[in-house]
Amino acid sequence: MNRALAAERLRAGDYAFVLEAEPDRMGELARLDPAAPFYVALRLLSPRPAASAAAAATVAAAAAVAAAPDAARAEVLFAAAAGRASGLVRREAGLALLSLLLENEAPSAAEATERAARALGIARGLIAEFPDSGEARAKFGSALAAAGEDAAVLKAFGEDGSRAVGDDERGAAFLAAFRGALSGAPAGSTAGSTAGSTAGFTAGSTAGFTAGRIAAKSRALDFFLSGPVGARHRRMYRTVAAMDGALMEEAVDAAIRARLSVFDKSYGDALSLFRRALELRPSLFFEYPEALGDLGKAFQYANGSKDFAGVKEGIALFSRWERELRECPESLRPAAFRIGEADVYRFRLLLYAGRMQRQMTQFEAADRFFFAALPLAPAGEQRDACIWYLLDNALSLSPSSAVALLKKYAPGWSDPSSFADFVDRLCGDLVAAKEWESLLEAFRVLRPVSGPATVARYAYVIGRAVSLGYLAADRPLELLERSGAGVSAIGSSSAAADRSRTAMGFFRIAFEADSASFYYRCLAASRLGENVDPIPAEERLNSFEVTDGETAKGPAGAEIAAVRRIEARAGGEPNGQEGRGGAGGSEGSGGSGGSGGASGRSGEAADFLRGFFDYGCADLALPYAQAMAASMNAAEVAAISSLFAEAGRWGDSIRFASQLQKRPGYRLDRSEMELLYPKPFRSEIEEAAARWNIPAELFYALARTESAFIPDVVSRSGAVGLAQLMPQTGKDVAARIKRQVELRFVEDGPDLADPRTNALLGGWYLSDLIRRFGSPLTALFSYNGGPARVKRWRNAETGLPEDLFLETIPFAETRDYGRKVLAAAAVYGYLYYGKTLERVVADLLPD
Repeated sequence: MNRALAAERLRAGDYAFVLEAEPDRMGELARLDPAAPFYVALRLLSPRPAASAAAAATVAAAAAVAAAPDAARAEVLFAAAAGRASGLVRREAGLALLSLLLENEAPSAAEATERAARALGIARGLIAEFPDSGEARAKFGSALAAAGEDAAVLKAFGEDGSRAVGDDERGAAFLAAFRGALSGAPAGSTAGSTAGSTAGFTAGSTAGFTAGRIAAKSRALDFFLSGPVGARHRRMYRTVAAMDGALMEEAVDAAIRARLSVFDKSYGDALSLFRRALELRPSLFFEYPEALGDLGKAFQYANGSKDFAGVKEGIALFSRWERELRECPESLRPAAFRIGEADVYRFRLLLYAGRMQRQMTQFEAADRFFFAALPLAPAGEQRDACIWYLLDNALSLSPSSAVALLKKYAPGWSDPSSFADFVDRLCGDLVAAKEWESLLEAFRVLRPVSGPATVARYAYVIGRAVSLGYLAADRPLELLERSGAGVSAIGSSSAAADRSRTAMGFFRIAFEADSASFYYRCLAASRLGENVDPIPAEERLNSFEVTDGETAKGPAGAEIAAVRRIEARAGGEPNGQEGRGGAGGSEGSGGSGGSGGASGRSGEAADFLRGFFDYGCADLALPYAQAMAASMNAAEVAAISSLFAEAGRWGDSIRFASQLQKRPGYRLDRSEMELLYPKPFRSEIEEAAARWNIPAELFYALARTESAFIPDVVSRSGAVGLAQLMPQTGKDVAARIKRQVELRFVEDGPDLADPRTNALLGGWYLSDLIRRFGSPLTALFSYNGGPARVKRWRNAETGLPEDLFLETIPFAETRDYGRKVLAAAAVYGYLYYGKTLERVVADLLPD
């Protein structure tokens, strides 16, 4: 098969000829392109996306890839790419090969030893070629541990793991120190080094062995009971148990297994195990405060009965422990508590007792614990957590009481972002309770400590409350004058003029505060008569530069560009992977992995990412792209986003293009905004919008928010397709309109994965909701939250206009949905339908 045909088949996702070849021939793909084996290997290890009609001839081969990931072929392919490619492909291939060697179980001890030795050689090559790679360093530690090079592990990461970074390194350091201690070998020596066997454990004298077991037990306790636990700890627990299942006493073993159960959110199992540990050794929870925290979580969440028996048990136990610590004279406390540690434990006990009391919705009783805990709280995150519970409890009782506490504690917040959910709920509850004076007071307290989105929201809502006469203008005006907002004195004209002037001052704050978000900025602009232009005139003609023919649109242009890139890489031209051999050309070279970012010459990350599109792996590219985005300039980010779009990966394209919005001070040009707000399925969406008389910009915004234009996506709840329709809703709507429009059906109803059918059904459903509720915004709430629920909410707030009703919706998801769709509709109207942002908002949200 010639190079061009092979490249064409791979790009189309046809891997049949790869699967038909013997595994030991996989390396021949490097003749096509030194980078090709890497991408093909990733494909062989990953489930395939749904086959298109054009690829029907290769469905059987594709299904074979999906059904049985081929580690044997992938291993040969990764080795070929690590040996012949260079740059990021070489690095990533080496890391992927290491993962296969280290994580896949070998069929025999001899093969395990051989694979461990091979992995160590590759890891050494990684470290030598990519010394700054964090992932290469972590893999090196794992390889050392797998090869039984315990002395080298301890030298690299420290006997106590103090120089280890991340779970892989800490796990390697623990295992090396544990084996050394269990064998009785001095720290850092080679005695007892073994690749997982127990042969070295009898080295040394009986006394040394006994001392070693004590030291090994101590290391196990520190590793498993100190700090957070994760998947690495579970693997290490199995390894340790296989070495010496009798090493740890029953209480310790139960506590470790309980912590692992908490990590899995199996709180009932965790509580049963913790109870056994409490019975055998209750002091364990004072030696290891993280275990105490997990015990609190188990009591809090393992509530299997309506009487909260487990929660009450936990409250009683933690209250007793806290009282004993508080009343015990300092001279009689254990040594660990003599320099202030007792207060830290008392704080944890009180905090978790309060959390358990909250679990029973006994907020006033919970407050007693939280108020007692607050003076003992360490500064920073833990103090913020205690304050958050106090504020949230107060809000559960009444919004005005929450504002009273807010005035006391907000100035001392360590991290205001930790309170974002409380601040969000507070605004809605104050509006629902029509406590406008309290809302104004909350804004006064929050403005100095909050981000622009919060300031914009509160300011807009207060402006609306003033303009509607809900809030007298005098106190808001005083606040504006004190803040230097430039509003003229009150009383110089009519009350209506004063009210208007004050409202405009708050709208001005909202307009100028939230420049990063369209929703409140557009609402404020519509009140101020301002024009929101997200693309300033001097920037509207800017466009990103692309290379390799990527300006040629459509499948043909993309295919031409891909062939040119493949030919360039195979021939060692500048836009390839920097030649074939790289540094040394040995199998062992690799790099720091997708999570490690990119370094090296300009454009290297973009070249690496283009390979995913050249070899039919577009569905695997996003995690790598996101990890490398910081090393890419704006033109490269836009170019890769365009490749996602050309591959039909609209959701990935939007997510990756959004990286540009996160860059401080960066202003998007028109082409970049079109990547964030694309127009796929134009004929289907515009046909549905016209047929059911709904604004096209609104329906585009809904589809973007619902499905990111993935036509066959299925949500966790079972909603399908562009407009995310539930199957039963699709059937009901189809029965109503099937005589009016042509729909595609499958055995059990309309084909919701068909873009046109889904758009027609979803468009009719949205138009029907608009007709029933009389408002596009309330229709959007119903689309997300359900018509019956929204009707109940609306009936409770009949006096509020639509924009203020949004603030009162109790479901954060539905509130955010309304904001997102409305803001996206404004952008679509601006980009494609000749409307201003504020005009779209005014059309969809009339007074």
